[in-house]
Amino acid sequence: MRLLNRIVLLAPLLIAAEAGNAQEFVWDSEEVKAHCIAEWPDDFSMQAYCMEQNREGFDGFNRLAEVNAGTILEPALARCVEEWAVQWDMVEYCATQQIEGSEQAPTAVVGLPEEVANTILAQCDRQWGNDFSMVAYCAEQQAGSWRSMNQ
Repeated sequence: MRLLNRIVLLAPLLIAAEAGNAQEFVWDSEEVKAHCIAEWPDDFSMQAYCMEQNREGFDGFNRLAEVNAGTILEPALARCVEEWAVQWDMVEYCATQQIEGSEQAPTAVVGLPEEVANTILAQCDRQWGNDFSMVAYCAEQQAGSWRSMNQ
């Protein structure tokens, strides 16, 4: 039951972070510029667009990171930064997917017998841990399979 509580509490878990708890991320315009130039070496309009998208992604991600500081989502968001580095548009997308996954996992098992729901969430949690988008996907697949066999 503890695991179900962990998963079910994910959606409303946006615990207010204490000031100073949020990790600070640094906008390095030269590093982002180098990335955009490498992606679009002969297209200056795409370089500029790339810079703009990454700046917007950086700002958006920082808002998400601030809201979710001190929550169970914080390690997943940090992993997005590690995975996508200076591609801040992708960091923000990854973070959004993690947040949405944390909300979707509990809803995937709604209506299932409690024991089945607990089994599915436990298995998906063991398999995917703090990758909430994959926990949600796993739970949706498992719940759908259970339903197709039992209804």
